[in-house]
Amino acid sequence: MASSSTSSSRRVFFAKLVVFALVTIGLDAGVGSLLRHYYFKQVAGLNYRTTYAVEQSRDDIIILGSSRAQAHYVPSILESGLGGTCYNAGRNGQSLLYAAAVHHSILARQAPRVVILDLIPTDFFQYHGHYDRLAALLPYYKDTEAVRPFVRLRSRLEPVKLLSRIYPFNSLPLQIIKYNLVPPAQDKGFIAQHGRIRLPLHPPKGRAWLVNGLDPQMLDAFTELVATCQENGIELYPVISPAFPGKMFGEDAVSELERILEGTPYRLWNYADHPEFVLNTELFSDRDHLNQDGAEAYTKIVVDRINAQPAPVSIDRRASLSGTAKPK
Repeated sequence: MASSSTSSSRRVFFAKLVVFALVTIGLDAGVGSLLRHYYFKQVAGLNYRTTYAVEQSRDDIIILGSSRAQAHYVPSILESGLGGTCYNAGRNGQSLLYAAAVHHSILARQAPRVVILDLIPTDFFQYHGHYDRLAALLPYYKDTEAVRPFVRLRSRLEPVKLLSRIYPFNSLPLQIIKYNLVPPAQDKGFIAQHGRIRLPLHPPKGRAWLVNGLDPQMLDAFTELVATCQENGIELYPVISPAFPGKMFGEDAVSELERILEGTPYRLWNYADHPEFVLNTELFSDRDHLNQDGAEAYTKIVVDRINAQPAPVSIDRRASLSGTAKPK
C-alpha cells in the first residue's frame, strides 16, 4: 500500500515538473521573442548604434573603438574632408574585441574605403572585464555569424546560455522601452562630450597594465583585423587619440602593435601628446575624452594628415561594390 502511494506521489511530482518546465520554456520563448522584436526596433541609443554597425552599415568611412572613438571623431567633418559617408561605430566601455567583431560584420557586406581604428594601449593587457562587456553582442549571435567567435570568448557556456531567448536581453528592458519612444538618432554614431576638465586629477582607475601581461587574444584580433584590411584594400589608420595630460600608459603594447604593423602598409599614429592638446584644459571633458571643441579640432587634424599622404594601400573598389569582400 505504501509502495503504491509512493509511486503515485512520484508520478504527480514528475508531472508537475514537466508542466513547470514547459511553462518556463514557453515564457522564455514568448518574452524573449517580444524583447527581441522591440530591441531591433530601437531608433537611438547604444544598442541602436550597434545594430546599425553590425547589420546595416555600408558607409565609406568607419570609426572603430571605445568611448574615445565615439567622442573623438566627428562624422560630418570626415565626410566633408574625405568624401563619402561616415559612421562612428565606437562604443563606450568596449575594447578591440568588440571593434573587431563590428569590423568583420561590416566586411561580410562590403569593404569600407577607410577604417579609423582608435586604440587604447592599456586595453591590450589581460583584464576579464573586456570579455564580460562583449555581452553587448549577444543579441546578434543568432543571425550574425561574424560576432559568434567573439561572443564565445566570454565563456565556453555562452552557446548553451543562448538557448534561452531572454538571456541576450538581460538588463535591457528599460533601454528597449526608452529607445523605442525617443526620436531617431541623427548623430551618425558620434556622441559629443561637453564641459571642461577639472583639476587636480585623481589617479587613474584600474591598472591592469602594471600587474598583467599582454592579452594574446587581443593581439591576435588586432593582427587579423590588420590582415583583412590589407586583403580587402582598405585604408586602415590605427590611431592613439589625444589624452590628458598628454600620455597614454602601456608602452609594451604600443611596441607590440608597431611590431605587428611591420611589413604592412599601415603605421600607428600616436596623437596622445600632440602639442595642440597637451595640458589644454579647454579641449578635454575629462582625462580620457575630448569635448566637442577638442573633437572637432582633432578630427580636422586627422583629415588633413590623411589627405596629405598617399593611401596606404591600393584600393580595389570592385570588391566593395559587389559586396564580395569577406573576412578570413
